[in-house]
Amino acid sequence: MMSKFLLWPLKGVLLSALFMSTLSFAGIIVHQPSTVIIGSGISRPEGIAFSPSGKLLAVANATGNRITFYKINENGMSFYNKPFFTLEGASSHLSYPHDVCFSLDGSHVAVTNSLSNAITIYKKNDFCYDLKPITTIQGEQSELLHPNSVRYAPQGNFIAVANLLKNTISFYRYHGDVYEQEPYQVIESVNHILDRPDGLSFTTDGELLAVTSHDGNAVAIYQQVPNSEGLYSQEPVEIIQGEGSNLLYPHSVSFHPTNKYLAVSSAGGKKTLNIFQKVSDEFPRYSHFPAYTVEVYNPMSIHLQSKQPHEGGVKGIAFSNDGTFLGICASDIAHSDRTIFIFPVEIIQD
Repeated sequence: MMSKFLLWPLKGVLLSALFMSTLSFAGIIVHQPSTVIIGSGISRPEGIAFSPSGKLLAVANATGNRITFYKINENGMSFYNKPFFTLEGASSHLSYPHDVCFSLDGSHVAVTNSLSNAITIYKKNDFCYDLKPITTIQGEQSELLHPNSVRYAPQGNFIAVANLLKNTISFYRYHGDVYEQEPYQVIESVNHILDRPDGLSFTTDGELLAVTSHDGNAVAIYQQVPNSEGLYSQEPVEIIQGEGSNLLYPHSVSFHPTNKYLAVSSAGGKKTLNIFQKVSDEFPRYSHFPAYTVEVYNPMSIHLQSKQPHEGGVKGIAFSNDGTFLGICASDIAHSDRTIFIFPVEIIQD
């Protein structure tokens, strides 16, 4: 099964038929995957997230209507490839769960439900998480329409949601178990830059919010307004796009916790994982050309992209909170189970 995937560093040569031993660039080394999850509850994985402690990995399985949780191995170097816990069933109210994220302290898990236009929130219990949501953000006042991604802000009690079919980003405050139903801010598309927003990521200080524009082949970066308690600029302060960016139907985005690197997945094409480096404290802060590009795809089925051009690449991606892991949902359209890769990450200090 593993041999169906090809990982290829575009700035080097093909180092092996399956995985190269290390990918190194600009101070980061992404090692050969320590964990490969095939089957084990995986069913069209679209979103992935690490718990704040790094001991749990959550995967949103869209067609399976389930969230699968995997525990880190005792050695701390890999994850078990069998679910430790599965959130599913009628009481869960999951409806094509496209993304999942943990709250800052791990006490809650938020899930986007693309078909029911809802965000469901689950509370931690002594074992893992409750099967029934403690609350749901839904309805006309929520302004949700095909929500595809959700993230907790690293500072301040609010979440951000990408609405794929409304071309907006909406923000909601919460207090303990109570989540407001009406957004306190909505960012709308300017000059079509938010063309089917698919993924979100905050920098660790919350200053920047990166959003993928799926059909715009771009990543828009918004800046928090100083002393505004969670308001963001209505227009991007930086836009990463163009042929040199290698972005093709970008799906997910994740800042490394050092904020020095920005990883972006592409659902289409071969150049499926691009990592951009911070180059300045001013804008533009991030290079518009990837520091490194990795190909993650099945060479035996890449021809199927002519029928499904938005598929076949990489979907959800996430750095762990300590930056030691990079999780990837590999979206091989020839196999319904798809695959999860966990890469160990190492930072090389100057």
